[in-house]
Amino acid sequence: MTGMNPTGSRGNAPGRNSSRQYRWVPSSETATVAGREIGGMVFVGTPPDVIRSASKAKCAAVIDPALPIGQIRTGKDSERFPYKPGYSDISADCRATYLEWLATGRSDASFDKGCALLYYYGLERRFFLGNSSAAEKREILKEARRLHDLYSGNTQIQCVIGGLIKLGTFSLVDQGRIEPSFICDGWTLPLSLEVALGARVRDGEHLSADWLFSWYHCHPTNRSSNAADRSRDEFRALFKLRFDERFPVGLKVKNPGKLQQFHYMASSGEFSAYFHPRSGGKPVADVAKLDEPLKIAQRIADGVTKELDEYYRFVQDESRDPSSLEALSLLRKELWSLLASKELEQLRTWARSIAAKGGFVPVAEIVARLTGRTDGKLETQQLTLAADALAQVGYGFAPDPQSALRYPNIEESVVLFELGEAGASLDEVSDAYRMAFLAAASGAFVAHADGIVTASERKALLENMNDAENLNEQLRRRLTANLDWMLSTAPDFALLRKKLRRIGPDAVRAIRNAMVSVARSDGTVNPQEVAAFETIYKVLRLDPAEVYSDLHAGNIQGGFVRMRSAEPSASGEAIPAETPTDGIQLDSERIAAIHSDTDQVFSVLGDIFDEKADGLGSRRAQDMLLPGLDAKYAAFANEIINSDHWTEDGFQELCARHSLMASGAVEDINEWAFETYGDALLDEHDGYEVNAEIADVLKMAFESESSGVRTGTA
Repeated sequence: MTGMNPTGSRGNAPGRNSSRQYRWVPSSETATVAGREIGGMVFVGTPPDVIRSASKAKCAAVIDPALPIGQIRTGKDSERFPYKPGYSDISADCRATYLEWLATGRSDASFDKGCALLYYYGLERRFFLGNSSAAEKREILKEARRLHDLYSGNTQIQCVIGGLIKLGTFSLVDQGRIEPSFICDGWTLPLSLEVALGARVRDGEHLSADWLFSWYHCHPTNRSSNAADRSRDEFRALFKLRFDERFPVGLKVKNPGKLQQFHYMASSGEFSAYFHPRSGGKPVADVAKLDEPLKIAQRIADGVTKELDEYYRFVQDESRDPSSLEALSLLRKELWSLLASKELEQLRTWARSIAAKGGFVPVAEIVARLTGRTDGKLETQQLTLAADALAQVGYGFAPDPQSALRYPNIEESVVLFELGEAGASLDEVSDAYRMAFLAAASGAFVAHADGIVTASERKALLENMNDAENLNEQLRRRLTANLDWMLSTAPDFALLRKKLRRIGPDAVRAIRNAMVSVARSDGTVNPQEVAAFETIYKVLRLDPAEVYSDLHAGNIQGGFVRMRSAEPSASGEAIPAETPTDGIQLDSERIAAIHSDTDQVFSVLGDIFDEKADGLGSRRAQDMLLPGLDAKYAAFANEIINSDHWTEDGFQELCARHSLMASGAVEDINEWAFETYGDALLDEHDGYEVNAEIADVLKMAFESESSGVRTGTA
């Protein structure tokens, strides 16, 4: 055998009586002992002397015809063989029983296991020390497997014969390229895995995540966590993601400069041998003593265990489905596309049916489908889960949780739509999308001004959006769905105003153009629409007089404008000026009448537009206390800092007392805190956590102001 070397001289010396030698009887021949034809694949003759268990003994496997034979004993009357039998050492009755077992086909498992062990000792000796051909070795392995199966219930037989089967089979072939193994088969690395790793280290290859995880997972020193054992697919997938982040081109392992060899100790205890494996015709590196790759794997595994902790605590409850959407919500989003889930497929089917019917669906129905329950409240985490789960199956909903002006209330419906790409990331949107979104929101605000949204207004806004540049198909789908939602639900102007205050000149032009297209879409410009124009123009710091010039002109230079294709004309022909085709005419008397109605319109829509909150006079005194925060929000902040934590219900009640919407209040107060202190005042976690450092500063400011008032009134 190539690469198989016996150690020492044990098992090779002939007996003292050299006139009779032992020989191997091949399977094609038959030996006769004590009048019985016992078949081949056995050693017969004078047994050689060997060293067994540190003492001199006769070779256990050799059948000596000169020894006496007793009576055959089987069943309850059988004499027990020793734990490690030797033919020369057992009793005459045991020898008779063994010869009977051989002569009758070697297939009766009711005989003592010592019969199988004696027979196996001969197979083992011939395989490793007999200079057998590859064909004979395969024949021996086939016989070893038959014995292994015959005594499947015997632990000793399974362990003893299993060693030959494993190493013997492995030694007969050159170990080519195999796939990583993720099945541990004992207290050592699988032989094939160890050779495959050694071949890659020998060749200087970078190990992939799967190879390092296989090495780590099957290594006997692996400190396997409960999460790794209970959630193996999730653990392996997250391990691969974290490995790829750290080693994008794989892990280079230094060649130890030592060749790999496997040691085989005969189960008879009479000899040992070493096997030097080969892969691709060459010896492989010995990776058994390398520990740095395993340390790296352990660090990655420890981090993965922490990331999976919440998910593991959820699925360790036997009553919970680890493939449910609620369980998936506790996993990193990157894993969703890697893990099959019947729940996700059911969600895809449901979403497809809703989108086919127009897309409108109660948000409470989505939450109930994802979590299996709804308690009448809607949390940010639930909406984020809904968006992520739907995105994995190629659908989204509006209002978009990543960029909407506000979240829907639990009693409202949302617009479910096809994204066009499964697993799309919704976390980031482009500046072009933000600009188009605000233009659509402003146009929707104008459309709602008179209380009726017409089909022509929706068409005008859609055409305006189609003119926007740098938007891919997915972003256009998202924008259309958000527009449909904003046209079905009146925008919150307080939140829109907050967004409009931070935009640049390009966005201002796009917004003006969108508003004009809506106002002119039905051929009528009413006072309410003019009032809406003036309100937004005021936020954009535009001259209100520009409302009338914009409405008259019909488009804004630099906004979303559809270009007409050039058409051939006669040489030298003058190009006539393009005239409006929609028939809208704004005469000066009508404009004056509309302008005179503006104050009355503002008084009607005052609560919606929240103009009092924008008034300089109402903020001037409070700005001296908290610059950048109006009196309404300053009073709100003064109450927030009285507690370290607010429950969802408590926060809703606080917002109601100050006439604020919870989602908008959080965004506004945190934006101010970021601009002023560089951090958020409120952190949404199981309610709302209050930033202690900012709270202390605010308390000092309020106390200082309170002290100053008392001093002034003394």
